[in-house]
Amino acid sequence: TRYVELRGTKAGLKWEENEVEFFTEDDGQLLDIVPRGKMETDGHKYNIKNFIDVLTEGAEPVFKPSQGVDMIKILCAIYESAEKGREIVL
Repeated sequence: TRYVELRGTKAGLKWEENEVEFFTEDDGQLLDIVPRGKMETDGHKYNIKNFIDVLTEGAEPVFKPSQGVDMIKILCAIYESAEKGREIVL
């Protein structure tokens, strides 16, 4: 049985037997969030499983850090474009 628990200052998660549960707070209320969907087909659960596999087994990450950097650049360009009212070239 694999069991992983990650805790931060704002949120955390528990992973056990391919089930994931998130812990967080919203507007002063404690929340436990359990995503629905099959592990093999649900995007969020699959990505979380891959993240745990990377940490615990050295698996190859589905998403590379460079993809995250590219996504942030795109999002920043979208906001800048909306603010300036023109196209932003990346």
